[in-house]
Amino acid sequence: MRCRRRAARSTFAAHDDILGFDDLCGLNLRDRPSARLWRIFSNQYFFPLLLLNQHHAAEVEALSGMRAGGCSAKGLWGPALRGLIRPRPRLQEAAASFAERSRQRGGGGATLGIHVRTNLADANEHKRAAVLRCVKARLAALGASRLFVATMSSSTRSILEHALGPKTAVLWWGDAVGVQGETPHQLDAAVIDLWLLGNMSSEVLVSRGSTYSYVAHGLSGRRATVYGVSHNSAASGGILSDCASIPTTEASFHLARRALQSKQCRRGISNASRASQLWNLSTFAY
Repeated sequence: MRCRRRAARSTFAAHDDILGFDDLCGLNLRDRPSARLWRIFSNQYFFPLLLLNQHHAAEVEALSGMRAGGCSAKGLWGPALRGLIRPRPRLQEAAASFAERSRQRGGGGATLGIHVRTNLADANEHKRAAVLRCVKARLAALGASRLFVATMSSSTRSILEHALGPKTAVLWWGDAVGVQGETPHQLDAAVIDLWLLGNMSSEVLVSRGSTYSYVAHGLSGRRATVYGVSHNSAASGGILSDCASIPTTEASFHLARRALQSKQCRRGISNASRASQLWNLSTFAY
């Protein structure tokens, strides 16, 4: 039997391409797009945009379990990630085996995870010292003797291992690949790092302005601490001080102001601004 080809629609909603903002803010998705497959190319921005959509704002809010004036539930971002991100069985098995071996190191107890977006060897002495102070402070607060490091830089691993000394087991998965995404091996390494950050860590140290960090935080659903200077100029206006606890696991929609330049998104701001707890947590700049 020959299958009819159905058109696919692609929508972009990223910091460098906001063409899809109007679609997500304005379309009734029950009817449009008419294509059978709709691909949303986005960092984390598409969820908060749906809160600006008159057709879906109330439904999305209800899915999160949050109500104006009510208590905070689990939110939407974390549960959605845990449903959508499903590594292949061989990758899950490799990650589970690594996590089990890691529990035998460092004397038990909690594990602190850290995503290092930029190479610490390239940071100036002041910035590097600030990162190390935060790592040590959070290890002490957790009573943790293990640090799991997700980074593309082998020198970053070495700096952390040397600074923390023998009392802290500094753990990492595989080789530092330098660049993630050029080969299947590199993509696998990135997925396993993300999975371990989200599932093995009692707390995650989040690199400011990094989508990868935000996803790890959402996967874990546990405490996260923000550190460092953003590599993303659009996210550089966060209001949290360095090494501060993040009060939300929702996606950090740091392009909210830019989105509201869109006519469709601006039209929907009343839907999201009526004391919407989910909107407030999704647009919290950190």
